Amino acid sequence: MLQVNNVSKQFGDKIAVDDLHFQINEGEILA
Repeated sequence: MLQVNNVSKQFGDKIAVDDLHFQINEGEILA
């Protein structure tokens, strides 16, 4: 399992991603 929590990305004063959460379980395929 891959789990990501509280991810944020900012470019200068622009917020592109704020507080991203996601989870990928074993055997799942994402495209």
